Amino acid sequence: MGAPVKHKPIRPKYNPKPNARELRHHKRLQELPCIGCGGAGGVFHHLLTSCPEKRWRRDHELGLPMCDSCHRALHADGNERRWCELAGFDPVVEAVFLRNESVYEGIL
Repeated sequence: MGAPVKHKPIRPKYNPKPNARELRHHKRLQELPCIGCGGAGGVFHHLLTSCPEKRWRRDHELGLPMCDSCHRALHADGNERRWCELAGFDPVVEAVFLRNESVYEGIL
């Protein structure tokens, strides 16, 4: 029996700054209409709700396209799940769908 093989960490270390792939994903989402009101987007909202797909508290791949007004309203409300429910969508389902689109398009 030889010495144990050292492995790289299973999960990469958290980086508070998005990498180039993640920035392309953010830019793509910022060009989509706001998920809250349907108006012009422009803001990438990091998903706050916990879900199995999230790697870290602030995952750069899971987010929603929002306008500044809806983004401020969501944070002022303080409850992402409730705000999204009132707006008529599930934040986890939408964020995972948008991430998968970016993966399919070769962005992520």
